Amino acid sequence: MIKHIVQFSILCSVSQAKTHAIDGELMSPVVLVHGGAGSIPASFVEGKFIGMKAAVRAGWAALQRDDDALNAAITAVKIMEDDENFNAGRGAKLTVFGTVEMDAAVMRGQDMNAGGVASIKNIRHPIEAARSVMDNTSHVLIDGEGARRIALRNGCEEAGDDWLITDRSRELLQEYLREHNISQLENERLWSWEGLGFDQGHGTVGAVVITSSGHLAAATSTGGITGKLPGRVGDSPGVGHGVFADDYSAAISCTGTGETFMKAGIARRIAWRVEDGFSAQEAAEEALDYMKARVGGDGGAVVLDLRGNIGIYWNSEQMAWAYGKDGLLHTGINVGEDFVEEL
Repeated sequence: MIKHIVQFSILCSVSQAKTHAIDGELMSPVVLVHGGAGSIPASFVEGKFIGMKAAVRAGWAALQRDDDALNAAITAVKIMEDDENFNAGRGAKLTVFGTVEMDAAVMRGQDMNAGGVASIKNIRHPIEAARSVMDNTSHVLIDGEGARRIALRNGCEEAGDDWLITDRSRELLQEYLREHNISQLENERLWSWEGLGFDQGHGTVGAVVITSSGHLAAATSTGGITGKLPGRVGDSPGVGHGVFADDYSAAISCTGTGETFMKAGIARRIAWRVEDGFSAQEAAEEALDYMKARVGGDGGAVVLDLRGNIGIYWNSEQMAWAYGKDGLLHTGINVGEDFVEEL
């Protein structure tokens, strides 16, 4: 009997959410992005503001053209993947051996279709590679060389290390190696090194979008963490971990300590909380506070619920965020900031 009551409750909850999503009431479209959480160096602050504003405006322009939430989210993320002020695409953090391996994922709320790539190399826009998985395969997540081949087969642009690796990424890796008193030449020691995970800030990028008709989408892209082992995959390409979108609940993109976001299932937990009646902001706060208490870790998330309400929350020192709505562009990095200008 209890099982049947629970099932009935779930069905009623979904039905109510569906009514809100398709009742014909037009909403204010929103393009909301983040540019990473953690401790952001002062020298990167201006660049992050400029890059996020460009991302929101590009996503907004795409949304005006075709009213497609996923296209807008991907367009916004691509701007940040090309900007070395962020840790995605160009400027991606380096593995302990000095190589670039990137992760990305997309999800469309209308049908909950999704695609992701992990540990992909030499692709300019990993977020496009993620979409190629969604659009051209029956899979959700593909890694390594398989992901790269699918990306190239479907027209994604290649990029060499001369484009992807920046001086800043090299400096961060050398600082990491000095901090742990190790050398890149110590191959066997590096493979068994348990101190991996030290990182100076998280620069993962992401976007969530809602259209005027209430359709949601989310996209997340990252270069990972400085000094990671080759093959390490964080939360960013994982549906329910670093990315999630469902027109009946919310769209979420996360940034932070990937391992803890995975353990706590943060993106899906936020959506569940929205389904339980939490606001987008309350849901983000509850999920991240839960993660911190149960498994540690820090970071943040941006959220849009099925009514277009905004949630922006982080438990790290800073998080870069920006959004466009009703003709205005809002930005911030530190707690309490909300700079506003015309979109």
